[in-house]
Amino acid sequence: MESIFENTTTLTRQNLTELARTTAPKWSWLTGLIPALLAVLAAVWGLVKNGIGLGPGLLLLAAAALLITTFGAPGRVALRVARKNHERYGCEVTVTLRFYEDRIVVCNHQEQTEADLPYSGVTAVRQSRRLYLLVLPGRMALLLEKTAFTKGDPAAFAAFLRRQCPGRVAF
Repeated sequence: MESIFENTTTLTRQNLTELARTTAPKWSWLTGLIPALLAVLAAVWGLVKNGIGLGPGLLLLAAAALLITTFGAPGRVALRVARKNHERYGCEVTVTLRFYEDRIVVCNHQEQTEADLPYSGVTAVRQSRRLYLLVLPGRMALLLEKTAFTKGDPAAFAAFLRRQCPGRVAF
């Protein structure tokens, strides 16, 4: 049986960061943003009420730290994965995904392994600006660069995913 689509993507730090940003739960941004906003409001209140002082300055510093921590988290996750891959393989990981009518074959070039994945094993399909993301159980995902198709019509890929993963495509 011949594959319908093939995509070879390298897990670069940029791709991993985009993956982490896209798959992060929306509420996770609020856990850092709301306390930061409250700290800024308290600092402004302190400045208006008491003038410049240590309290408002510390609150503004805490707000900045919360924002940096919250919005920098995906980059840190990507860096950790990229370093782990580099330690293990000495390079970035390259994966080829071959899409058949009944399954996806995942080929890891560094490990020289292949694994079959039924479409029922994909819990959600998302997209970002540059990637398609196949979300799997256990906080795992497969990523495909939209420009890295080596077989099949990339314009027809989204419709193919909708047929193969009904109700799980979020775009």
